[in-house]
Amino acid sequence: MTQKGAYRRAFAHLLELLNILFIAKLPVKDIEEQLQKYDIIMTKEIESEVQNMCNLSDGIEERGIMKGLQQGMAQGKIDSTLLHVKNLMLAAGVNAEKAMDMLGVEADIRPVILDALKCS
Repeated sequence: MTQKGAYRRAFAHLLELLNILFIAKLPVKDIEEQLQKYDIIMTKEIESEVQNMCNLSDGIEERGIMKGLQQGMAQGKIDSTLLHVKNLMLAAGVNAEKAMDMLGVEADIRPVILDALKCS
């Protein structure tokens, strides 16, 4: 095998090992079995570290889900407020500022609503 081929094979093994440790959602017991393929013996210390990594990745995933939900809810609030402002402008024949006043639109989203109205 050429040096380049050996390098590629080692790199592929490294990527597979990193996938097992960081990406694949495997129980610790399955990770232990996979590590044995690479002649890595799971000591109590390594098992503890793997468990910590699994817990950390679960926490990161949970935070990502929560952040996505919050962003989705904020966007939904803006979208529905924009729709209400447009409808009130048409129905009552008022400008955007007056419609937002009538609807009690919060000050922090008013610039976003005004920008969206300019684009539509």
